[in-house]
Amino acid sequence: MGEKVLHEVSAHELNKILLLLLGCAVQSEQKEHFINRIRCMRTELQAAIVGEIQKITEDSGHLLEIQSLEILPDDHRFLTVLDYLERIMKERDDYANGILEMAQNRTTTDLDEYENVSNGTTTSSSSTNGDCPTTTVLNGNGKMYKEVQYVTRSPSPSTQERHGGIENAELKQQLRRLKYDLEHKEECINICQEELQSRDEEIAKLKGERQKLISDAYAAKDLTEENEHLQEQILGLRKLEVENEQLKSKISQLSYYKNMSSQFEHDNKILQESLQMAEDQLQETKKRLEVVSEIEHKLHDSQLALKAANDEISKERDRIDELLIENGKLRREVKDHSYKRLDLERHLEAIEEFSTPNESFNDSLQSQLDVHNRSAILELKLENQKLQKQLEDSSKPGEMFELKEELAAAERKAEEKLSEIKKLVIELENAQDAKNRAETRLSSIRIEHESLTQTLNETRRQLSAVQSDLTIRKEDEILQKRVRELEQTVTSKDESVLTLEEEKKRIETQLEKTKQKQKESRHELDTLKDEYANLETALAATERSKKTLEAERNSLKARVESLEDKCDQLNVKLVNYENLERRYANSENLLIEKSNKIADLEAENRTTKQQSELEMKKAQRLREDLVSEKCRIGDLLSRLRTVCNSIRSNGGKLSNAEELMNDDEKLIDIIDDVIMQALNAARREADALRLQQQLQIAELDDLKKDIESLRRAEGELNESDDKVKELVMENKNIKEQVTLLQERLRKLQVEDSAKASELQAIKRDMEEIHNKNTNNSRHSPEIAKLQVQLRNAQLQEELHREDNVNLRKQIETAIKVKTEYEKKLNSLQATQDALIADYNRLENLHHLLGADYDRTKVELMQLKQRIKVERMNGSEISTREKMNIEATLRSEREESQKILHEAEIEISRLQKELSDFRRENCAMLRNTDERSDELRRLRVAECSQKSTINSLNGTIQQLNHVLSGKEMEIATLRRQVDMLRQYNGDENQSLIKQIELLLVKNQELHERSLNDKDTFHALQRDLQEQLVTLRRNKEKLEEKIMDQYKSMDSRKIKEKQTLMKRAAKALMPKVS
Repeated sequence: MGEKVLHEVSAHELNKILLLLLGCAVQSEQKEHFINRIRCMRTELQAAIVGEIQKITEDSGHLLEIQSLEILPDDHRFLTVLDYLERIMKERDDYANGILEMAQNRTTTDLDEYENVSNGTTTSSSSTNGDCPTTTVLNGNGKMYKEVQYVTRSPSPSTQERHGGIENAELKQQLRRLKYDLEHKEECINICQEELQSRDEEIAKLKGERQKLISDAYAAKDLTEENEHLQEQILGLRKLEVENEQLKSKISQLSYYKNMSSQFEHDNKILQESLQMAEDQLQETKKRLEVVSEIEHKLHDSQLALKAANDEISKERDRIDELLIENGKLRREVKDHSYKRLDLERHLEAIEEFSTPNESFNDSLQSQLDVHNRSAILELKLENQKLQKQLEDSSKPGEMFELKEELAAAERKAEEKLSEIKKLVIELENAQDAKNRAETRLSSIRIEHESLTQTLNETRRQLSAVQSDLTIRKEDEILQKRVRELEQTVTSKDESVLTLEEEKKRIETQLEKTKQKQKESRHELDTLKDEYANLETALAATERSKKTLEAERNSLKARVESLEDKCDQLNVKLVNYENLERRYANSENLLIEKSNKIADLEAENRTTKQQSELEMKKAQRLREDLVSEKCRIGDLLSRLRTVCNSIRSNGGKLSNAEELMNDDEKLIDIIDDVIMQALNAARREADALRLQQQLQIAELDDLKKDIESLRRAEGELNESDDKVKELVMENKNIKEQVTLLQERLRKLQVEDSAKASELQAIKRDMEEIHNKNTNNSRHSPEIAKLQVQLRNAQLQEELHREDNVNLRKQIETAIKVKTEYEKKLNSLQATQDALIADYNRLENLHHLLGADYDRTKVELMQLKQRIKVERMNGSEISTREKMNIEATLRSEREESQKILHEAEIEISRLQKELSDFRRENCAMLRNTDERSDELRRLRVAECSQKSTINSLNGTIQQLNHVLSGKEMEIATLRRQVDMLRQYNGDENQSLIKQIELLLVKNQELHERSLNDKDTFHALQRDLQEQLVTLRRNKEKLEEKIMDQYKSMDSRKIKEKQTLMKRAAKALMPKVS
């Protein structure tokens, strides 16, 4: 502007600057700064500026007064203000752009000149070329344009301009520093954002771990619930075994139901009395309403009391609602406690049942022992008969030896089982210690579960906070949309500012319309007064309903007191239920201990079975060895018998051979004949022995069959299939041994050379067997006791097996339930994963929305600052222009506003009263509906209770009939039990006598067997001596025969005769 030569352009730009300065001087926070700048100007400019300020203050056309806008309606005011603001904004923007361009050009030229002066040099172009290109901005009627002209060089800058240039340079340095600080802060913000992301990831991991822990806690809960469910099923199964005791418990329950029915009847009577009281109160309220109709002129005083009463009624309603909610909760709790009580009673009954069957079990054990004694006596009789037969048939004690060895093995097994029982007792103690440790672990797991629930609540709170943040962000977006709409409206209403002058003319017409509206409002006030009178009548009706409500409130108070009494009774019952729950917990612990003992016993049974199998294998091997030894003994005995028969048979023939002593050839023939006859007799005796052995084997088979039949009978009583299998294997082994014996008999004819060594071994074996027989005869009573103990143990094993079968069935059902719960858990885990994914998405959206929210905040702050500046600039100018217009209309408008304000106050007051009355009426209607519903429910409950009482009476009668029948059956069963006990006692006495006789016979048989053994040993010694002599003679004869056969070829017949004579002479005295 200063470089422009044209007068019009420079004057126009000066006017713009002056207007801007005036605006800043009039409305700005830095008035003093602009005033100081005006004082620094020339006096002519200062005088022109003062004249302009006087024009603005004196002429109202340049100003727009806010008070003048109050005459217009709301829409017109808003449009006029927006038009003024839009026009001012446009002018402000044009002025600011022009000033900025000029200031930039001026600062560039000043800096160049300052640098040239400071360096002491001048450009050659400026000295030679006096003209320089310049650009100017012209604003004609609000339009911008540029021109390039060559103007003469401006003079050197002044000191003020130089100072301004220096200040600009310093400001640029400050801007650079600020930019550097901003970059540094942005880097810090990025670092913080990265840290936040890492922390968010850590939080997500922790949340995942927490969810896993929560899922584990839920799984542990499910397992505990499954265990409880299984325990309840076990108790239910045990209840089915004892029905008589359940019927007794039902009788006690029926007595409880009778008491409850009497209580319900008492409650019904109380409700009927309360209804009668309510009807009496209704009649009294009707009478009072007739009296209240005479006191309508006291409404003003009663309205204040009504408000207080309404507040009290609302409070009382809230209290009543709370009491009703508490009543519902208490009823639910009563139902829950009743169910729990029933469960606890069932558990207690099951525990009593579990304790009672022990007595019956003991009775059954006595009966089983009696039966066992009978079977044992019968078995002893059979064994005695068989022993007698064996003693009569044969003199061999081999089978007795086998039986005694089996008894010794049984004693060993019993001792081993006793040692195992001690070990099992120690293992039970260890299991109890482990159980205590598991209980401590359970307590720690419960504490962790509580901590996890707390963390869950905290996460829910955090989620609610996140949701609130999301709602806030949505509201910010809505605000942004509204701001954009306002900006659009601002641009649209800039155009409406031009139409304000036309609207001023319309204001006068609108004032006339307002007067007409005032008249209409007066008519409306009259109608409102009529409505007010109607409302007063409604208030009277509400007072009447209020009194009825007070009566109902009193009745409700009485009910509340009765309910409190019931609550006290329920608290007492709750204490009893808690005691029952403790007992139930103790019973559950006992059940767990017993289940652990059963598991331990199962393991013990398995180990005992394995050990019994090993012992049976050992017994089989020992039996095989015994059979082989018996075979050897039989062979030796048969050989001895053949030798004795041969001696007896040959003795007579040798005595007749004395006549033939001279003839050697005849003697040789006779000896050959004797030897051949002895051999033939031995063969015949061997065949006879074979037949005898076959007969003995047949007898042994019969005995074994009898033993197998007895063992099978024992197996049926004991249900032991393993022993039957072992007996079958023994039969197979015995048959194989019989075949082996037959093969050995065939080989005996060849094994004559080994008889001496075998006889010596037989002597030793016989002595050992004799010692064993003496030892076994001593241990016979102990073996009987061990057999009784074994059978008792077998009975216990059967009971344990039945329990194991039941437990296996329960375990299978538990496994099925567990699979179902696992499926449910998998579905829940899938839903949790989906929720976690949604949560992560929401967090990402949260971060994005937070960034958008920060940006919108910054933009809103900027917009607010701009709007404030624009308002400050345009409001004072518009108010001053319109002060004169509003001065004339102010008085009339104030009067009309006062009238309208009073009317509005009255209307608002009446509307409030109407809304209050409507609310009260609605509340009254609701209360009446609720009361009617309650009455209906009570009547329905009475009918249902009566029906249940009738049904319960019928069931009581039926149960009484059933009980009488059951008691008769019990009496008959008791009589039968007494008879059976007497019969068992008589049989026991007779059996004891028979046992004593059998024991006497056994002793006699033992004595006979010992005597027979002594005679047998004496015969054996004689036979052995004879065998020794026979062997010596046989050896000598064999040597002589061999020598004779050798000399037959070399010598002559004469020499043969002399040799035969010599042999005869040598043999004859030895045989005699």
